Amino acid sequence: MTINIRRSQWTRVATLFLILNGGLACTSGVSGQSRTGDALARDYLIHKVCIDPSGAVVGVDPYLCTLPYSLRNLAVGESLPYHKVDQRGVQRHDAYPVTDLNGREIIAAPFDFTPFGIFNPWGDGYDIFQIREGWVSAGATRDGGGFSTTFFGEGCKPYNGWVFFPVAALREKDISPGESSVPISGRYWEQNGEAWPGACPANYSRDTFTSWEFLPKFPFGSKDEKSRKDIDAIRSLHGFRTTPRFLENGHMEVFYFTRLYGITRWEVWMPAAQNPQPIDPDACGGVVNISHRGVAFVRTACRDWSAVSVPTRLEAPAVWPIPGQNLLKNFHFAEGVTHWNRSGESREGQTTNWSLRNSTAPSDVKFRQGNSQGVRYLAINCGGTCNGTQGVYQDVPVTRELGPGSTLRYGATVISEAGGAEIQIKVQQMGPDGALLSEVDTTASVDDKSARSVRANSLVRSSTYVAGKAPVMLDARATTIRYMVIPKSPHTIDILDTWLLR
Repeated sequence: MTINIRRSQWTRVATLFLILNGGLACTSGVSGQSRTGDALARDYLIHKVCIDPSGAVVGVDPYLCTLPYSLRNLAVGESLPYHKVDQRGVQRHDAYPVTDLNGREIIAAPFDFTPFGIFNPWGDGYDIFQIREGWVSAGATRDGGGFSTTFFGEGCKPYNGWVFFPVAALREKDISPGESSVPISGRYWEQNGEAWPGACPANYSRDTFTSWEFLPKFPFGSKDEKSRKDIDAIRSLHGFRTTPRFLENGHMEVFYFTRLYGITRWEVWMPAAQNPQPIDPDACGGVVNISHRGVAFVRTACRDWSAVSVPTRLEAPAVWPIPGQNLLKNFHFAEGVTHWNRSGESREGQTTNWSLRNSTAPSDVKFRQGNSQGVRYLAINCGGTCNGTQGVYQDVPVTRELGPGSTLRYGATVISEAGGAEIQIKVQQMGPDGALLSEVDTTASVDDKSARSVRANSLVRSSTYVAGKAPVMLDARATTIRYMVIPKSPHTIDILDTWLLR
């Protein structure tokens, strides 16, 4: 299996730390106790925040957090006192814990290009890191190239395929070096038109090696010496193969994890035998000619997120469309219109029209697998003059996990078939008798795909992510949440995916 190069197609993927005498030192969070396993792994995946002696968060780069201040991991739902930014200042890549619908912790690491804080389908995305069954792995990713992808481990597990390092190798201050060949299979489920997380793989690649090592005081930053930060890091190299074909057209992806920032740097190394062009050194500092297992490599891509931007006030983490947090079923219409209903009639008495389609634009099928049909979407129109009540909707029962005070976000990825159009997304809360308790909505203009998709060669990258401007606070009396997409003009609207997020 060939894995597509990530990080948006080359364009973009409680231990205390004290800075003493200009050097970074590490001490155990609990005196006299040695921590192992998952707790140590979390330290290398999540942002650290600087806290004062009272425990209050201080808005400062954790690299500059000095005594009597100390560091701890960012908590689930906690606001960010800073953002990690690449060396050119065009992409954020924060790393913070969230919970999925089953209450399990995952680490969200959004790829956020300018304008920051707004999800854009043309290039924004995410990595989802997990600690499961003894490994740190990337279970899922989304970028502007292959779109949404799941990396399965053996046994159709949506984790432990793309592994980085085993938790058993971690120690308080470093990691034991090692190497392993772990079965992996990537499913481009969105381009396949499959339901998330994708169809179970029929086979797995078993000859891809992952190795890991500890790099003390690795020099992060660009070639500008002022940006340099010497930070202890775990380096994980993925993709090496012992076949002649690897030397001809293979590559490795290289990841750097630090206890300050989580994922801090990403690189691509290509065998020198391919005569590749090295990366512009302005993006990252360090050498570009590297050797691994006796093979000469050239560093051909890199992003270094050790630069830090501190906002004037704490900011809530960006709410990115991550499937594991989506309350809506069949949110990408891979199962047809199962779980969906139509509402209202046009002024001419017509029921809302809907039809299932697949995008076969070149970029939307570039990595599809087998006989799949491309990115699935639902086209809707009013069948006449819209009256504001027509649309498609799904009812979501309020479960125990969605207790009073829960906060929800909503959105959809949409585009107009021809001509600019308006669309509304509405979220209603209803009581046990069906009575309406509250509703919120957002209305947005969406672009004409005939004007955009021709340029982008992709329905996905031409679409608009419409998100609610304010969160939905769950009413204690609510038993049902109704999510609706409503066309406000007669144009046909393509709905690629829909989101109601914890």
